[in-house]
Amino acid sequence: MQQIKKNIKQNPFARWPTLETVLMVEKTINDHSGEFNRTQLWKKLPKKVMWQTYLIILDYLGQGNKIVIDREGKIVWIWNPALIRRLEAEGLLQKNNGLTAMSKSKSSLSRAKRAVS
Repeated sequence: MQQIKKNIKQNPFARWPTLETVLMVEKTINDHSGEFNRTQLWKKLPKKVMWQTYLIILDYLGQGNKIVIDREGKIVWIWNPALIRRLEAEGLLQKNNGLTAMSKSKSSLSRAKRAVS
């Protein structure tokens, strides 16, 4: 979040996105994961979004570990809630006040790594 605020301060034209806009970008990325670079994806959005606002959303999603950009510059959706639920059911993740944290034991970490791969 600090990086996002820093970007806002550096760019006076940047705006905070609405929840509706963030959800629209998330859905578009999820639907076209790995197909487009950021400019191509921006042009594919169902509604127009200012470029600066779009970059803030990408920064937010990247910091939240929902997206990554591959070597070719294409945006890939990596968020996997089904895996999170499975790891929680196996006791490998613990929920604290709505946040999810990895179990700290070494055997739990190794089981989590096997579950991911």
